[in-house]
Amino acid sequence: MTFRNSIFDLCNQLKKKEEVSQLKELLFKLNICPEKGEFLNRSDFGYIARRYNNQFHGYLFTDDNIDSFKKDSTFNNLSKLSEEERSIIECGHYTIQMFIDECLNDLKTMFPNIDRILNPYSRYKAINQSASTPIIEKDKLADAISSFKNSPVYKAIVSSSIGEYLEKISEEQFFQMVELMSIEINKSFGTVSKDIKEFAMRYTAMQRQPQDVLFKDVCYLISLREMLSVAAQLLFTAMVGEDLVVLDNDNIISIEENSFNVVYQYVTVLAQDLVPVSNVELIGGVVLIKCELPDGHTIKEFGTVKKTTMNLNVDTGLTTRLSFAILDEHLNPISNLTN
Repeated sequence: MTFRNSIFDLCNQLKKKEEVSQLKELLFKLNICPEKGEFLNRSDFGYIARRYNNQFHGYLFTDDNIDSFKKDSTFNNLSKLSEEERSIIECGHYTIQMFIDECLNDLKTMFPNIDRILNPYSRYKAINQSASTPIIEKDKLADAISSFKNSPVYKAIVSSSIGEYLEKISEEQFFQMVELMSIEINKSFGTVSKDIKEFAMRYTAMQRQPQDVLFKDVCYLISLREMLSVAAQLLFTAMVGEDLVVLDNDNIISIEENSFNVVYQYVTVLAQDLVPVSNVELIGGVVLIKCELPDGHTIKEFGTVKKTTMNLNVDTGLTTRLSFAILDEHLNPISNLTN
């Protein structure tokens, strides 16, 4: 089973859990401006938490730093989560973190300190995490973890010479190198840098230079992190009781771009009447595009949203422009660079 299919299967299992309704109700109350007297308006808390766009972690971080946020007069009515509310959110976050830890356990044994590079949450400020019970049993994660470890990119990094480089340079130097490369790769959603283009051309033409081997291994690491990041977003979406945004012939006004470069395959669509997803941000979210083109071809792909803009005018009403990177069967958005 591919990593993508196993994650969707895991999401379906999560949606059946009783805790999902609790999470959905709680996040709804933290993000909505209620009718007068219906319940306490706590939408400022949700607004701050969602700014970080990092699933449950953002809510826990906001709760940990509530006094700091209240120094801004705009948010002086913020109130902390109750113990019960905190526990509900911690269980959701712990479930995702447990999954990531299990996916990376073998690599961390092989390459100590690599968790800082591969764990999607490593870039976020620390939060206080109490002992929690996962929403789903650890053994239910086994198929998805196995699929991750059987993915081509995972196997490539296991058989790579990355360990030799880690022995020669400091952890901080290697971390900074990966971060710089990650920034360049993210920029490639628009224009691919000269360095990445030349690397891809040399690799394809089998004219590799010594530094290209390290570059390729770094790309594998970034790819693994992206795969886990997308998986975490899908698990979060399932645990707050939401479905993916679906782009189809009923809501797509036009496909403005359907192209690829040496890093991404990407699509930009102009859509109308999208069903709002109350607990999940569009940016960083996963969408399904499923439509028939005028020439008779059918598109059915999953993508991770990189850019989005909304516009309201008298002719078309409310429209949304979404640009997203296509995910391969292992949830890898940069497969053009790692294949």
